[in-house]
Amino acid sequence: MEEITHGERPDVKTILKAVIHNKYWIMVTIMLCAGSAIQTGTASVASYYAQYVLGDPSLVGTLLSAFLLPPIAGFLLAGILMQKFSRKPVLVAAVIIGMAGALISIISNGSFTAMLAGLACRGFGYSMIMGVGNSMASDTVEYGHWKTGVRTQGVLMSGKGLGDKLSVGLLTGIIGWVMGAAGYDGTLAVQPASAVSAINGLFLYTPVILLIIIAVFLYFYDLDKHYPKIMKELEQRERGLKKE
Repeated sequence: MEEITHGERPDVKTILKAVIHNKYWIMVTIMLCAGSAIQTGTASVASYYAQYVLGDPSLVGTLLSAFLLPPIAGFLLAGILMQKFSRKPVLVAAVIIGMAGALISIISNGSFTAMLAGLACRGFGYSMIMGVGNSMASDTVEYGHWKTGVRTQGVLMSGKGLGDKLSVGLLTGIIGWVMGAAGYDGTLAVQPASAVSAINGLFLYTPVILLIIIAVFLYFYDLDKHYPKIMKELEQRERGLKKE
């Protein structure tokens, strides 16, 4: 591995090679994209769920508030926990909270209070996932520098943002396609049972699928274990370059 010094600018081929070889960045980016999709899926389908499943479109505000207000505390808690624990166990806790919320919503059995409780847990878990995930993304920059000798912070962060936008656009398209395939027609006052069932499924089960995706990649993520050694070696390299 050849270290790129601060005065050198790596070419595009070198940068792309460094990005491709940063396995942890790929994992974290996928987890963050799935996390963003939880928020997009919930917000996109909530109005349809309120109108056609609950039968009262005025409830959409209550549904979204239950999901969007807890993240304020979730982001704060994630920051506090990361000062005491490594990233991975905090993210594991976030996934468990989010999954608990998704399951509560599924088994709410018509109880609006239970549905709101489930959405609150879903939102709380989502915010912790995003808070911890963004910290993990910063760690992957150091890993990439250690692994390849090339520091590609700007490219990695831009790539993460692009991936996020693509995942949101993809999920939005999937939601529209599923509803259309199920017979949804916005001009109809009463939707066919197949469309209502699709809306119900999208609102309740999309977060479960996305959380499972996060859990799978989180299982293989072990950068926390190697990070102290990586940072120590990077410091040693930096001191060596300064002496030259």
